[in-house]
Amino acid sequence: MCAPAQAQTGTRDVVLSWTTAAGNPPGTGYNIYRKASACASPGTFDKRNTAVITGLTFTDPATIGTTVCFRATSVLGAQESDPSPTVEVEIGPR
Repeated sequence: MCAPAQAQTGTRDVVLSWTTAAGNPPGTGYNIYRKASACASPGTFDKRNTAVITGLTFTDPATIGTTVCFRATSVLGAQESDPSPTVEVEIGPR
């Protein structure tokens, strides 16, 4: 007889990384937006970073057992680009 699997709760870090688009001037930063559902589902994207990201990675905690959707924008001064294509992440157990 098999023992039932234990469900994991808590969060896991999602590490996003990207490359600079050709032609982006020096000083370009980024914003990351997340929707707490699958990309095809209705919902609102919320900005995840508190300050413009100056590097090319961002780590975001997400609840185990959920599916989340991310997109990014580039920022230069007060100007923000249109959003990037989305990426969907299923948050599985460790």
